[in-house]
Amino acid sequence: MFFRSFSAPRRLLTGTIPAMALLLGGCKGMRESVKAKLYAGEDQTGWSRDSALVTSKPPVLFQVLHKGSNDYIFPIALLSKSPPATLNLVTKRGWGMFDINLLFEGKPVTPVQDGFAGPTVQMRRGMWEIPSNALDTIPGCVGALLPMGLVSLPPGTELVVANYKLPTNMKLLSSGELQDAIKDVPLLVLPTVQISASQLGQYTRTVRQIPRVGAEPAVLMEYHDDSNTPDTSVVGQRRPRHVLIVLEKGVYGYRPSWTYTTTGKQGDRPVLRFLEILDADMDGRAEIFLKWVPLPNRFFIFAFQQWNDTWREYWRRDDTRCVQ
Repeated sequence: MFFRSFSAPRRLLTGTIPAMALLLGGCKGMRESVKAKLYAGEDQTGWSRDSALVTSKPPVLFQVLHKGSNDYIFPIALLSKSPPATLNLVTKRGWGMFDINLLFEGKPVTPVQDGFAGPTVQMRRGMWEIPSNALDTIPGCVGALLPMGLVSLPPGTELVVANYKLPTNMKLLSSGELQDAIKDVPLLVLPTVQISASQLGQYTRTVRQIPRVGAEPAVLMEYHDDSNTPDTSVVGQRRPRHVLIVLEKGVYGYRPSWTYTTTGKQGDRPVLRFLEILDADMDGRAEIFLKWVPLPNRFFIFAFQQWNDTWREYWRRDDTRCVQ
């Protein structure tokens, strides 16, 4: 009895091998059936395009969102030898693949710091890395949701890149050269935009360099007045509460090539606050990225590029993350 009972399972196993082979051979068809149900209604042509784009490791620009002590990033553009392009994957499956390839824990991204690459950091968590607990949701979004990733960044970081190499040999002015470049602005430039010397104390001023490869850097100066004090010093005309000035090196020193002024009042131009400097089109000349916040939870990003003897807007984007 013992030997018969032992041999029976052997015969059963031997007889089961063809059945198991048949079952395993049918797994591919079963997987395809499951995928067909999971992705029912997905655009297969769009998925092919999306997957090809993501696997090509495209250079991507990310915007930083600060929430409490945490830093989050979400994609806003593709970078190439042209103005930034909208990153427009057309399938939810494509965005999921993007999340896996660029935002999951351990994926490298590079903070942008005054136009140069900061030390590479690693992502802490992707959007759908924990399937049962998405990192973020947008109520009412019925389209594709741009993924957001969690990361720890150096203080002040506003833009991040992935798969993009920033120039390392861009020229900067020394501290003394920079002070010499801006010394004439209070007396020669500001009066032309209705700011007198007596009003300078109401403004906060920031000075930044716009680095370039093989050319003298430009200088960006930002003056901003947040006070609510009525201005009666200019009859019939409000003085600007916000001024942007770009200085370029000329034959006789640095002179203004572009000035942007606004009172910030209704009907006037928006207040554009500095965001970052970035060579976004790989030409060795950094562009200026600025931010307009019309409402507490809304913002627009503008990029300005040198054009002939001045600067012009050449790209903009709003904060939309729900792609309908």
